[in-house]
Amino acid sequence: MHAAPGQDLHRPDTVTGGLESVPRKLFIRTAFPEGHLDETVARVTGQPAGRVATLSCGHDAMVADPEGLTALLETLAPEVPHGLRPSRGS
Repeated sequence: MHAAPGQDLHRPDTVTGGLESVPRKLFIRTAFPEGHLDETVARVTGQPAGRVATLSCGHDAMVADPEGLTALLETLAPEVPHGLRPSRGS
């Protein structure tokens, strides 16, 4: 635990090349203003399998818009035959 964990957002990223090995990339932005993330958004958008989505909620999307967040995350899931995907809430 850091004394000020929010400061981690302002430290330079260490780029290892791992992002390129991820087959599908989704960067989810929220309405919470975070201008320092523009470089990351540009990096993801510039890749063939990368896309950026925006949710009209605050920083904690899992609390403020769980349905919207779930819908976006489900777009990354591999195709699952109908009836085999667990229902929400189970």
